Amino acid sequence: MFCPGGLTDPNLLDFDARHATTAFPTTFLWGPGPREEAIAWLSQNQPEPDLCDYLDQIILVREHDGHVGLPMYPNVAAGLPATEQRGTWYAVHVDRGLDALTHARAPAGHASAGACRQCPAETLATGDIAAVLAAARSAGADITPQNVPDVRTPFADWLSRAAP
Repeated sequence: MFCPGGLTDPNLLDFDARHATTAFPTTFLWGPGPREEAIAWLSQNQPEPDLCDYLDQIILVREHDGHVGLPMYPNVAAGLPATEQRGTWYAVHVDRGLDALTHARAPAGHASAGACRQCPAETLATGDIAAVLAAARSAGADITPQNVPDVRTPFADWLSRAAP
């Protein structure tokens, strides 16, 4: 994984490859696998730290069977299998990924279209995955499908179990 915020991210131990659970945007780079393969990958690829804006992110949240899932980056949601794309999706403009989760879980009307008066979020679109991906693309988000494994730190496990 790579986190532009590095060790200054207070939520780095909550890393989940498929979900926006860290304070700063984090990208899955390699794994899972044995330590020897990780060392070989690192010696061949030599990823460099970079900077990115963490303000004004476009995050997607799915509601399915009465459950609101953890927030996702649009390209990760686009790469999900069709069975995991069912449900009602929200494209939300926020500064932190978990702000989108709070917004989507709030009482009815809270996540309606437009800027929210109760939290730091703006709902760009609500609907099926195609509709919210189109809205995310229009807002400047990368929607190129990215397939990442369902891996997370042990500390993030409680988050994934709390939000099916």
